[in-house]
Amino acid sequence: MAHVRRKFVDAANYGNNRASSNRGLAAIAKIYAVEQELKGLPRDKEFLTQRQARVQPLMDDLFEWIQTKATQVPPKTALGKAVSYALNQWAKVERYPEHKTRNPNVWIKRRECDPTICSGQKELAFQR
Repeated sequence: MAHVRRKFVDAANYGNNRASSNRGLAAIAKIYAVEQELKGLPRDKEFLTQRQARVQPLMDDLFEWIQTKATQVPPKTALGKAVSYALNQWAKVERYPEHKTRNPNVWIKRRECDPTICSGQKELAFQR
C-alpha cells in the first residue's frame, strides 16, 4: 500500500490532475486511519474481524475509483502511471486485510526487523 500511495503522492506533486490524485490519497488516508485506530489491539481473531469489516469497504471503494480512473486518464500522465501501478499491484495490496500480521506500510515492518534502516535524512547522515 505504501508504494501505491507514493505513486499518487508523486502524481499530486508533479502532475496536472491534482484533484484526482488527492482523491486517491484521501482514500488511502482513510485506510491508514483505520489501521491507526486498530494499532493498540491484540492481533487475534477479533482484530482480524474488525480490520476486515472496516478496511475492506474502503479498499473496494478505492479499487472502483482506480478502475474508473484507468479508463478516463491517459496512461502517460503522472496520474495515469499511478493508476496503472495501482492496478498492477492490486492483487498484492488487496490481501493485506486478510492477515493479522501484515501492515499497509511495508516500511514500518522493515524498521521493526532491521533497526539500521533509516527513517530520515538526518539519521542517514549519522550512519555514514
